[in-house]
Amino acid sequence: MDGPHTDKRQAILETALGLFCERGFHGTPTSMITREAEVATGTLFHYFSTKEALIETIYLTIKGEMREALCAHIEPQDPVGEQIRRICANYIRWGVENARKFQFMEQFHNAPQISAHAHEEGMAQFSFVHDIVQRGIDEGALKPHPTGLQFSMFGASTGAVVRLILSGNGGEGIDALIDQAIDLIWDGIAAPAASPTPPR
Repeated sequence: MDGPHTDKRQAILETALGLFCERGFHGTPTSMITREAEVATGTLFHYFSTKEALIETIYLTIKGEMREALCAHIEPQDPVGEQIRRICANYIRWGVENARKFQFMEQFHNAPQISAHAHEEGMAQFSFVHDIVQRGIDEGALKPHPTGLQFSMFGASTGAVVRLILSGNGGEGIDALIDQAIDLIWDGIAAPAASPTPPR
């Protein structure tokens, strides 16, 4: 049941997210977080044993939100090209609509404060994307490059589009820009015999 305790925990998470993005990990003492969140120091350490535990919780929470966003309107029976287009579009829209969380992931994705265990747990939530890529390779829709490489290309390319839109330098309307970006991504990963672009 939601209540004051849940509100305090959420206030800590939201405050820490903003401060970590603005000031970095080392520039954000727990005293500043508790002051900005208007909670006692003991309250923070009741929910999070260390500052590292706090930042890992933010990291894994955002990863979970990202996974839910990426899965939207994805049907297992859909062709691989359609699934990949939706995943890329879903990620770009999530990043644009959640700029602070996107910034956090950009800043702390490979930060030493995120343990290897937390990193593995976060990445495991996206195993379905690897499965889709492997299916695409098996069916001849995608070039037979390693799934990890293709997954990294999705992340780098879609992240670049989010940054472009957030910078205000996209030029085109968001919908047109997303479609154009995904066409470019697809052209890079599709097998020569595959359709030039998956249906929109």
